[in-house]
Amino acid sequence: MAFPLDASQPFLLPSQLRLLAEAVRDAGPHDEATWIEWKSTLDLSAPHALVHLVKQTLGLGNRSPDEAAKRAGGYGYLLVGVEPGSVLGVDSIDPSDMEQDLTPYLGPDLVWNAEYVTLDGKDVLIVVVNPPRFGDPIHYLRKGLPHPNPSKGVKFVHAEHTVFIRKNGRTMAAGPEDWQMLHQRFAAARNRLEIEVVAARPDIERIADFPEHVKVHLDRHPRRLLAHRTLGAITGDDRTRAQYETEVEAHMDELREVFAQRLHDEMLRHSPAALSLTLVNRSDRPFQGVRVTATVRAEGRIFCLGPVDDELPKFKLPAPPRAWGTRRQPVFPTSTFLGRTHAPMPAGLLATMCRWEVHEVPGGLEIEFDPEDVRPRERLDLKHVPLLVSADAETELTVEWTAAGLSAEGSVSGRFVIPVVDSTLQALTGKDLGKWGLPADEPEQAEQD
Repeated sequence: MAFPLDASQPFLLPSQLRLLAEAVRDAGPHDEATWIEWKSTLDLSAPHALVHLVKQTLGLGNRSPDEAAKRAGGYGYLLVGVEPGSVLGVDSIDPSDMEQDLTPYLGPDLVWNAEYVTLDGKDVLIVVVNPPRFGDPIHYLRKGLPHPNPSKGVKFVHAEHTVFIRKNGRTMAAGPEDWQMLHQRFAAARNRLEIEVVAARPDIERIADFPEHVKVHLDRHPRRLLAHRTLGAITGDDRTRAQYETEVEAHMDELREVFAQRLHDEMLRHSPAALSLTLVNRSDRPFQGVRVTATVRAEGRIFCLGPVDDELPKFKLPAPPRAWGTRRQPVFPTSTFLGRTHAPMPAGLLATMCRWEVHEVPGGLEIEFDPEDVRPRERLDLKHVPLLVSADAETELTVEWTAAGLSAEGSVSGRFVIPVVDSTLQALTGKDLGKWGLPADEPEQAEQD
């Protein structure tokens, strides 16, 4: 039977990894492939677990880039604690301890990470191995793997320098054809694009919550308007009281919309909430016309409202309905509703200054940056992209990137995560907001009514 999950895209977010574990549980017994391996359970602290994890991870790292790219974006997955029809789980250990245990055998060149998901009330380990790329070195066993049962007189179960290769449903020592593929993969490094994209900031801030001080003012404002009294007894009013109250409700909806837009405007100019990436040239050669494409995803929604200039747009609050008891709007307003304004940069000029384009993709955004020339050993900051991230704090923003240049063959790709943290923006406190026309204290008359 076919694997019961669409593997045309990689599984990177916690929710996606859980779907992958569910698919393994629901799969057939012969659905293992070159990109995925599973094991019913392992004692992760036992010697035989070390042997299994190292062997399978090396095998997933030594795949053909062309073949690997056909499934899950080239990523490889090792799941422990789940198999078709059964979820036994594992006793989890800290991923940093696992990295410390495995790296001496895997070496520094193979990029992988360990995650846990909960399935049917049990922990399932998922080792994610980055896609193989042309120019990658051959990944080999950096030191001999100790035999799980040394009493048999055999010191190592696999000797140092052993090269493992992943086949359909199994991992084994590389044969002649495998060595040829691995040498061809490595030979592509002669004109390799030695570029990496990294995060310029250690985290990214989620969208700020609507400020409490504005909520308080907005809660009081309708009572203030409804408490207004004029010479209504003498002049009369062409509206009923109910119609006036409806106008007040509509006015409050406009106010909330204006303040919400102002909050977005401030967030889009709050640099800790922007996606900031750095293009790193790790070689002694320059690269021309390097174009970076980054796809960002998070557990919550991500918005990009386009490029913005540095100065906030004009802030103008809607005029309130005329007070109850009047026939027409007074010549002079009773409250100040205008703050500081400025002439925004023309949209066309702003667009020409922008050095990226954004497109919506399933679950996130795809950002295409303009080509850049990168000098040898240069770290070039790409133009930051203002984002509105609605994900909860303590979750992660996943960034998958690819880069291709005019002066080098092929492309490079990678993945990293950026922690999402609470916003530090002191929102809606600017001097240009003026007095807003909102009361600092409730009128006594409003309380009496």
